[in-house]
Amino acid sequence: MRAVRRADPERGPVGRRWSIPRPGGDAGGPARPRRSGPFPRPGARRLLRAAWLAAGGGKDGRVGWIVGNAVVALAYLAGAALGMSLLFDRWSATLWPSSGIALAGVLLGGARLAPGVAVGSLIVNGAELVRRDASVAGAFLTASWIALGNVLQAVAGARLLDRIAPPHRLFEQTGSVLGFVLAAPVASSAVSATLASAALVGAGHVAAGNGAEMWVHWWLGNAMGILVVTPLVIAWWAYDGVRSWPRRPVESALLFATLAVVSAVVFGWERTTDIGNYPLVYLPMPILGWAALRTGIRGTVAANALLVTVAITSTVRGRGPFVQGTPEESLLLLQAFGGFVGITTLLLAAVVFEREQGARALRRAAEHLEERVAARTRELRGLSARLRSIREEERRHIAAELHDELGQALTALNIDVAWVAKNLPDGVSALHERARTMRRSIDGIIRSVRRIASDLRPSVLDNLGLLDALAWQLGEFESRFEIACTASIGVEELDVDPARSMDVFRAVQEALTNVARHAQASAVHLDVQLRDGRLVVEITDDGRGIPAAAVTDAASVGLVGMRERIGRWHGTVEIAGLAGRGTIVRLTCPLGGTGRPGAKEER
Repeated sequence: MRAVRRADPERGPVGRRWSIPRPGGDAGGPARPRRSGPFPRPGARRLLRAAWLAAGGGKDGRVGWIVGNAVVALAYLAGAALGMSLLFDRWSATLWPSSGIALAGVLLGGARLAPGVAVGSLIVNGAELVRRDASVAGAFLTASWIALGNVLQAVAGARLLDRIAPPHRLFEQTGSVLGFVLAAPVASSAVSATLASAALVGAGHVAAGNGAEMWVHWWLGNAMGILVVTPLVIAWWAYDGVRSWPRRPVESALLFATLAVVSAVVFGWERTTDIGNYPLVYLPMPILGWAALRTGIRGTVAANALLVTVAITSTVRGRGPFVQGTPEESLLLLQAFGGFVGITTLLLAAVVFEREQGARALRRAAEHLEERVAARTRELRGLSARLRSIREEERRHIAAELHDELGQALTALNIDVAWVAKNLPDGVSALHERARTMRRSIDGIIRSVRRIASDLRPSVLDNLGLLDALAWQLGEFESRFEIACTASIGVEELDVDPARSMDVFRAVQEALTNVARHAQASAVHLDVQLRDGRLVVEITDDGRGIPAAAVTDAASVGLVGMRERIGRWHGTVEIAGLAGRGTIVRLTCPLGGTGRPGAKEER
């Protein structure tokens, strides 16, 4: 996802603005309200935003430009004061926080804040050069070159990072973290180191033979400042992570307290003591892993800054495992440790974020898939219900045609045959016998037509209702298959809509058909009850019992049809069988009409 830059006519030509969507918003989710300008986040910084607007930052771009650069310059001076307290010698800074502040300011607020970087750098370096017996004019010229290098470092680093990811996404992927390390601490720091070392050598403050060493020291100090401070500023100012730290205040407090104690133990001892000889330097690493796993990017960069600060201050005071024979050795060991810890923790936090982002993406995909499956299931159930409705209508029509047309024709034919037999002469016994045979055949055909019409659409269901239709179906089943049947009807009155009645009737009919085909039963019992507004119908047989695998067999069309019919009304079909002891089929269907429980009626 690439951030969208938007021009702001109210602010004039004063820099870049990021349109920051909600995490996952580029995949179709709702967008987070846009945050822009040098105060891009709500929450605790609403007061700063209000002060910015009160100062005219939203009305007059020049006022906002002045305020923004003043803030950057003051922050640069504060970082320089901290960096000066961590000097090993005249020009060897273990960590230069101002370089990280300058890059973060230009990255968040745009190149329009570069003058603040220049002013802060000019004041710091000019004052230091004058303090070291340089002339005011010479100090101003040299400090101007150094300030130019610092500005180019911040602008070049911001432009390179701009191509990698927007600030609020810079530490969310391992690729962008590696890009940040190569573009900012490694590449952009070389710009400032080159101009600064050249200016100091040219002004005579550093011997020409020491120019390369000066370049390395300057580069390492700026690189450490960017690696430690820039992620800290960005993460707490513009970053939208998985967790808004401190989400777990008690755990976070325990984490930082533990890290502070362990860091003090590891770096606070004299080298000459016994404990100083133990390899404890990487003991805080599990705590940094804890921070990455539980507090996200913000907690990780804060923990990293705390550890590096304790290590540097202890080493400068001559304590800890990095104190060596010469300051150069101590400086290199300390910066190597800080670089290793900083890069490792950023990568670990990015890996954790990617894992959680992947988990969220999987959850969203699963939810979307479930919604699609549910929607398709509803469509298929609607289509299935429509097909069943059409089939029932066709059955009703065919049953009516059979009963009315064919039944009437057969009845008329039977009457005609009876008339012919009545009017035959007495001496033709063979014809009389043939007429009786024809009448018996016609009567059998009429009974078959009535049975077929009842199977297609039982008229008792339409005329008398579901309860009588179930009792009739049980009687038909008993007479057809010679299986003893009993019924317990615990409902006195039942008013159910025709479609629901037909689905319940067909489900019971299918259950009885399965008993006849597979159960090898000698007795069947039908129980009908009304419980909490739901009609409960149980069909119990004493057969061999349905196997557990057959209950969930998708190839069992009859059982699937029963579930579809009852599921259409948000009901359930429960089937349980015990080998050699029979099967119980329980149909539970919410009622669309009204019903009233009554005393059980045995039939």
